[in-house]
Amino acid sequence: MKINRVLLISILVLAAFIIALSLNYPAFEEGYESYVTPYIWQTYKTKDLPEQAEAARETWMSNNPGWKCELYDDADIEKYIKSYWSTKMYKFFKELPVGVMKADLWRYLILKTHGGVYSDIDSECLKPISEWEEEQKFSTKNILLIGLENDEHFCQWTIYSTKEHPVMKYVCDYILNNYEENGIDTKNKDFVHKTTGPAIWTAAIASYLESEGLTKEKGALEIFKDYKKNPGKFHGYGIYLLSKDYYEKIYSKNLYGSQNFGDGYVKWTDEAKALN
Repeated sequence: MKINRVLLISILVLAAFIIALSLNYPAFEEGYESYVTPYIWQTYKTKDLPEQAEAARETWMSNNPGWKCELYDDADIEKYIKSYWSTKMYKFFKELPVGVMKADLWRYLILKTHGGVYSDIDSECLKPISEWEEEQKFSTKNILLIGLENDEHFCQWTIYSTKEHPVMKYVCDYILNNYEENGIDTKNKDFVHKTTGPAIWTAAIASYLESEGLTKEKGALEIFKDYKKNPGKFHGYGIYLLSKDYYEKIYSKNLYGSQNFGDGYVKWTDEAKALN
């Protein structure tokens, strides 16, 4: 039986398209589709990871088959920010004096543009991300899943976000505006936290929530308590909050490499101290 030439060409083009997709995008377990772009983002100064960091990274890959585990070094981060963001943002990036501050900024930016899960290179994945999604029973397609770090701050060493989430855009703008208005005060002992780290991350989230009329609370714990009273109100904005345990011993775990890893590990605390 002869096959129509146009039909044959169409079949071949479709087959080539499917093959291309399979080469460029991770394949999930049958019947499973993630809410976010299936990328796990991590960063370190170089691609040559110390043994303890490599072992921690392996937990993310082994627990999440089919996800792309992307490791960006300093050069990758700079190239990304220069390519995707404004000259103002790139100038801000170039003036950050400590490597961890550049990693802080990059995590917000990459999640805003691409989505996925960011987690520090000195963290372990304790449970597959697919199980996070199943347990949280998301009711929206636009999702930011963040947890408490302590009473004051939200955790930013593990963040789950769909791309172009309004909160992530707000955070990126808020941090840039703060830099343009206040600069970087390296004499302040908390300058890392206040410029790019947990303190300004939390302040930006609190500011967004207040701007949308969701809460006037400032501290992470107080915001979380407000959230628990009426989580559906927050879910309508694609915001899901977790108690401290989730990003400490249920979903992921911070190994605090700057304190606990060997001498081969680049410690941001040493970099910060060297400035004063």
